[in-house]
Amino acid sequence: MNASDRGSTQRSDGVAAELLDWLAGVLSAPMSVGAVEACRSRDGVVLFDAIHEELGYMPGIAAMRSALDTHESDEQVAARLSRCYVRLFEGPGGPATVSLYESTYAGSASRLHQQPTAAMEAMLRRCDMAVRAWHGEPPDHVSLEAGLLATLLRIGDQDGADELRKRLLGWVPQVAVACAAVDPGGFYRGALIALHDTLMALNEFSFLGTCHERST
Repeated sequence: MNASDRGSTQRSDGVAAELLDWLAGVLSAPMSVGAVEACRSRDGVVLFDAIHEELGYMPGIAAMRSALDTHESDEQVAARLSRCYVRLFEGPGGPATVSLYESTYAGSASRLHQQPTAAMEAMLRRCDMAVRAWHGEPPDHVSLEAGLLATLLRIGDQDGADELRKRLLGWVPQVAVACAAVDPGGFYRGALIALHDTLMALNEFSFLGTCHERST
């Protein structure tokens, strides 16, 4: 890998890390008015344009932008998305509720606090990180896994990042399919598709190049 390719890979990793952090925030809790305002601001447009330039066209991001691009006020959009988040991810269960925990999709038990939780706790310890006490979520929540992946990319831990990327690819597609069936507004469906596409883009732009460099 020459210097130009290495610089391009680092830029793509940086944009991917920023996108992963943003998606982690989107999927961690209902959107606040401030978060909606930031997404619709000039800075939000710059971020979306950078994503397109470095990672290519992403249908999930396009769906999210479409859901935000309305004549509603920031307060109205935040209220609509908040209701949608609670209905989709914090509902009473059943086919209209989508789990954001890896344990739900591991094996046949579909229970929380299973092996993926322990595996993520071990990975956090290995990285000298811990789930923030206020978050109140098990470490196999999609937002925590995506946020940890962003951190691993930033610190250059390619082995850890590749391991976690593969973990996420083992279950995020199932979440995206489940969400697509029950999210007519498209914002959270788009977020999960964008997460999947980012994981795939990392495989193309970052890890394949790194593996090639290590083998030469």
